[in-house]
Amino acid sequence: MHERRQLDHLTRSDSEGLPHTFFRRDGDTDTLAVLFPGFGYRATMPLLHFAERSLLWRGIDVLRLDLAYDTDPAFSGADPAARRSRLRQDAERAVRAALGERNYRRHVLVGKSLGTLALADLIEGTFVERHPTCIWLTPLLSNEGLRRAVLRRRPPSFFAIGTADPLYEAAALQELMDATGGRSVVVDRADHSLEIAGDLRASLEALRAYGVGLEAFLDASGFVAEGDRNG
Repeated sequence: MHERRQLDHLTRSDSEGLPHTFFRRDGDTDTLAVLFPGFGYRATMPLLHFAERSLLWRGIDVLRLDLAYDTDPAFSGADPAARRSRLRQDAERAVRAALGERNYRRHVLVGKSLGTLALADLIEGTFVERHPTCIWLTPLLSNEGLRRAVLRRRPPSFFAIGTADPLYEAAALQELMDATGGRSVVVDRADHSLEIAGDLRASLEALRAYGVGLEAFLDASGFVAEGDRNG
């Protein structure tokens, strides 16, 4: 079981509260996961919601960032460099606040689209362990900084993306897979939300394929489900 609460000391770079929900396990855990949403893809939407539930099921503390940068004129109206700086500062502040909750030994970082840039910044920094487990949901494969960070740090990684996503680059994904020894789910015809336009059944199957792939990755990474701990 987890207690759902707020971290009182979590503030954003502009001194306003950083919207979030922290799930703290009632018992002990040595693992912290942090979820970073996309620009218009909320942390409660399917891909991130399933990742959150899967991590909680494994007895992991989870910090879910409930950010909505697309509704923030100060962010959307800023130049690219300022937006990236804001994203980096918010990510570092969030992780720093969560790390104060326990003495965590393992870290899991989950990012969707824009949130994958936060992951790239964090694995290059000193806030998380040297090789955190990373879950890249529709990552910005065209971003040179992201690719460079992954190739340099080589974190254990899971990637999920669709072939109809404008940001999908097969060669770039394969390069990152080779560097990290990672796993991936690539869904034919799926868009940037990992959905197939105009085909509900295919979209549900895409979500199922993503879930099965993510579960297999977490199992292989040694994150044991609560019901299996004594098995």
